[in-house]
Amino acid sequence: MENSGKVIKKESKRELPAICLIPQNSSEKSPPIELNSICPSCGQGKMEYNGLLNLECPICHFEYGGGYT
Repeated sequence: MENSGKVIKKESKRELPAICLIPQNSSEKSPPIELNSICPSCGQGKMEYNGLLNLECPICHFEYGGGYT
């Protein structure tokens, strides 16, 4: 079989997690996102720590966190 120089792209079925961007000067106060709190994105899952110590929803994979080391 010869390679004709064409690039074949493989479709990825993996979805990227949602990332939370909350403005610092928001006039509307939302409840804090903490361990075992209800997911603010889907409202169904409870937030848990993932391998990077960010809070993540096991249902919709909404991720909250990030910081300096």
